[in-house]
Amino acid sequence: MLRQEPEECSRCPTYLHETVHNRTNPRNLRACVRTFVLYLRNRRSENHVSTFKTFSTMPVSYSVSGRKKPGDKNAPVKFYAQVQASDECPFQTLTRTAADRSTVTAADAKAVMDNVMTVLKEKLAAGQIVRIDDLGSFRVAISTEGVEVAEKFTAANIKKARIVFTPCKELKNLCKTFEYRKTSPRSRRC
Repeated sequence: MLRQEPEECSRCPTYLHETVHNRTNPRNLRACVRTFVLYLRNRRSENHVSTFKTFSTMPVSYSVSGRKKPGDKNAPVKFYAQVQASDECPFQTLTRTAADRSTVTAADAKAVMDNVMTVLKEKLAAGQIVRIDDLGSFRVAISTEGVEVAEKFTAANIKKARIVFTPCKELKNLCKTFEYRKTSPRSRRC
């Protein structure tokens, strides 16, 4: 399959496929996602600089709390660090920020994200691994109860399912650049 290069659009400062601006085209979502991926690939190959180094570096806040080993009442208390989130980025802020950095509106960014979420749920429910190149992969994992004989294992032995996210290499490398700042523990919210 030949890889189609995006066409240059006179209304955009970056490479965008012309169907992104054609609101009557039913393949708008697919074109927008394809264009975004091609744009990221082109941008990555043009400047070979990791984008995570351009973010402002604010230290990650953590607090220290003591914990005993679960199930062992006589175990000594050990102290562990725990990240203290400074704030939350709601979906609306995320889509507005993404729109400000591109040529799409906040509503377009929200529509694409909503549709990606719908497809993600469908694919995960079908047991597929969903890989988003510049983000990471999502997969379903299960917790089960063991049995002595394989033939006795049934779906009733499956206790719960969870979704596992594995970040892409760029996000993993971002973690290596973090700086840390110790803070006091926050009180628990009700």
